[in-house]
Amino acid sequence: MPKQKQPQKISKDELYPILFDSLMVHIEADLMIENREMTADFLSRLTDEERAWQMKQYEEAYAIFLDNWPDHVERALKKLRTMLEDLREKGIDIDVQKMKDIEHSLEDFSDYDV
Repeated sequence: MPKQKQPQKISKDELYPILFDSLMVHIEADLMIENREMTADFLSRLTDEERAWQMKQYEEAYAIFLDNWPDHVERALKKLRTMLEDLREKGIDIDVQKMKDIEHSLEDFSDYDV
């Protein structure tokens, strides 16, 4: 009999960039994790005055991000729970433990240091 593969637990570190970018894309795309190199390059080409102005804009964007982070995580958790319930109602076979692991990881983000 073939050995059954154990599902891998999804860590907070794996979910964090997904959650971070899914919120930041709506606030300031330059600050998304996936855009960090591009943003660093952009900033390096600015004058001191331009860079100071741009950094102020980024600081304001990050403040907005921090204000919205708890609600964003809660909405993601709610969507996951709704999706799980919909899948169960439709009788779709899902890896319940893996989904519970994802849900648990999302719950942990409410106190995650962004």
